[in-house]
Amino acid sequence: MNGHLGMNEPAPVLQPFAHVAKLTQQSLGHSMLAQANKRPSYGLTLGMTEILASREILLLVSGAAKRQPLERLLQREITTEFPASFLWLHSNWTLFYDAAAGPAIAA
Repeated sequence: MNGHLGMNEPAPVLQPFAHVAKLTQQSLGHSMLAQANKRPSYGLTLGMTEILASREILLLVSGAAKRQPLERLLQREITTEFPASFLWLHSNWTLFYDAAAGPAIAA
């Protein structure tokens, strides 16, 4: 299969290990793909088993386009439709965000 990209795609069920995922329209519109000669249809993604088995997880959130997802993450609602929410199940993760992503939540 040609044109794979590593991205995390929401799904109604979890796949525990690394797998190929069909990219959503939102992912296909990502700036990383804007300059691509050939847009991929599928991406490679780690499963939650591999991610949550990490000793430490660092989540970097940058840009105004990530403000809404960051606010959603901070609601602490765990759902397969928002894979980042599973970070709340890990005992050692750190969140870093820039001012563009977080001014609506910064106190």
